[in-house]
Amino acid sequence: MKPTAALTALAVILLTSSCNKHNVLMGEKAKVEAEIAKKNQEIQTMDATLHSYGMDPVAAKIGLDRQTASLAATNQLLEKQLSDMTRRCAEGEATVESLRARVDAYKAKHFR
Repeated sequence: MKPTAALTALAVILLTSSCNKHNVLMGEKAKVEAEIAKKNQEIQTMDATLHSYGMDPVAAKIGLDRQTASLAATNQLLEKQLSDMTRRCAEGEATVESLRARVDAYKAKHFR
């Protein structure tokens, strides 16, 4: 008889705790749904503002995407040019260092 009573008590505890969790989760769900509705209203307000300026939000996004891609390509080209210039500068500095000893020897020999 004791195992049956223990199982019954355990079932009551589990049902009670799960009901509390259900209520908490339903409350959180309602909060999330309210936040979603609020954000959707904000988006609609922004869309209406853009439409009032004579802009289509989808077209604006497409334009921004194209501009972003163009800027990324330009950035890549500039980074390559910077890399080439840095390499050339390092080569030039190495050449100057290699010639410095020869110039110093020439100066010592001819300009005493």
